[in-house]
Amino acid sequence: ALEGCHPSVGDQGEIRFVRNELHYMLVLSRTDPEFVRLILPNFYAIGDDSERILAHAAANIANATCKAAKIYVERDQTLATIECFLASPAQFVPVLMRSAGALEHAARSFAVAFSMQKRA
Repeated sequence: ALEGCHPSVGDQGEIRFVRNELHYMLVLSRTDPEFVRLILPNFYAIGDDSERILAHAAANIANATCKAAKIYVERDQTLATIECFLASPAQFVPVLMRSAGALEHAARSFAVAFSMQKRA
């Protein structure tokens, strides 16, 4: 499922890969082998406090309208994630690229909502 994405293992044991020029992290829990998290980190930089307020509003819109993906605003950055429980981490492989696509869609939805909030 990661063919062409040039996967590598990060310092914390996460699997890192690039898809459509976006950098992802697949995190498997050592303490809960049934828990899987796919993260699209730092996809949108947030400037000042007024932008942070708009970013929270845009994240709420994207979270309410996008399947599975959730966006978080942390300090001056955003991240999108899909988290789920599986009987085995291997079950995530068949849906990995769909999950990455869902994160890309959520990031685009966030960007549109953010720009609409900024214009309002």
